[in-house]
Amino acid sequence: MSTANAIAVALLIAAALPAAHAARAGAAAGTAGARSGPATAAPGQPTGAHSAAECEVWRRETQFARSVEHRHRAAFAEHVHPGAVFDAGGPQPLRGRDAIVTAWTPLIAGRGGSELRWRAGFVSIGDNADVAVVRGPYELRERGVDGRPRYRVGLYQSVWVRDGAGAPWLVLYRSPHDASMQVANAAEAQAFADAHAALDCTTE
Repeated sequence: MSTANAIAVALLIAAALPAAHAARAGAAAGTAGARSGPATAAPGQPTGAHSAAECEVWRRETQFARSVEHRHRAAFAEHVHPGAVFDAGGPQPLRGRDAIVTAWTPLIAGRGGSELRWRAGFVSIGDNADVAVVRGPYELRERGVDGRPRYRVGLYQSVWVRDGAGAPWLVLYRSPHDASMQVANAAEAQAFADAHAALDCTTE
């Protein structure tokens, strides 16, 4: 399928991101409001079986995450579609690879003590084999005014496209992170990630 057609399908998927994201935000807010003790993660999810193509996207998302973890700006850029939109569905989306890479450069470099990590979760590919949706957990570590680390966790959703079989998968849309919630420490952040990520990708 042509890139234009793949992007058209991805646009339909991206249009659903704000509503799904708002639902997650409400659920997260309700959980946080009801919780009086330490944060607890959702029950662990089984890895589940993916198709070979879905596992290819899973590995691509994992490589994308590692590009930030390893502070590799060029590798990060190589995963981003030229017409990508980040914070898709949000009030101030980043449009285009150049703008996205520029905005993310301080985070990739670790300036200000911030550190973003995420993991590939579950991948879905429908009848259009050139469009994939990925959902998984992320963790943002920052330094508070008192110098102590602060941890926020949440779920991201991204849409990947390719220009036919054999072409590289590129991230076209990434949903906003405003459904994040603060947790007490690194152990709780890790527990949240473990509950929402797939440790590996297995094929059917």
